[in-house]
Amino acid sequence: MVSLDRFRELAMRMPRVEELDHFGTPSFRVRGKIFAQFPRGGSDAIFKFSRDELDVLSMSAGDLFVPDPSWGKHGWTHVHIAEMDEAWVDQLLRDAWRRVTPKKMHGELNSGAGGRFPVGEGVSMFVAIYRWRLHPERESDFVANWQRITLNGLAAGSGGSSLFRNAQGSWVAIARWPSRAARDRFFAELDGSSDEPEMSQRARLAVIERLPDEELDGVLDCWAPFPDIGGSTRA
Repeated sequence: MVSLDRFRELAMRMPRVEELDHFGTPSFRVRGKIFAQFPRGGSDAIFKFSRDELDVLSMSAGDLFVPDPSWGKHGWTHVHIAEMDEAWVDQLLRDAWRRVTPKKMHGELNSGAGGRFPVGEGVSMFVAIYRWRLHPERESDFVANWQRITLNGLAAGSGGSSLFRNAQGSWVAIARWPSRAARDRFFAELDGSSDEPEMSQRARLAVIERLPDEELDGVLDCWAPFPDIGGSTRA
């Protein structure tokens, strides 16, 4: 559970953030751009998502994300943060902050005290690499379920994941955890729950073949945001 007071604390930890009034309600901005705000009354927060992001979130946890009745067509969405773990809300705030800032600023967020993992040699990090071949007509079911698992993992302390598709049509996921034990504990609890059984079943039906996994222990972590190449102003 995340209260509005705690939400404010998390938002104000982001670099260069200021809280300003927006028609009588608090809004959180960086360089003048709103990335999150409170509604009038209630216990929700409001974020702006792209159409694709909202489609995936709605498929994986639709009851927590409700488009605003007036501005929903522009991506503004009420998020039931009172029903979410702090790690998930923190990740939503970080993603929202990145959406309204140029890429050259993203390193400020990664280097702040709120980063999930330390950067450098001897890091305590475990990486799992998963591979599949999927039925093309069921790929969207698989992606939605992977998004759901990743969001649950973030709430359990993971470092998130990335999902890729190569030119031959095979799919690869890279997931980061603080330790192998943390990853194993999460999946043991996930396998023992009945959370979204229909979505899980559709994802299983999407798989033609699961290829061998690979498990890696962290030695050097130098991941960083891409630089703002070519003078682009795109956030």
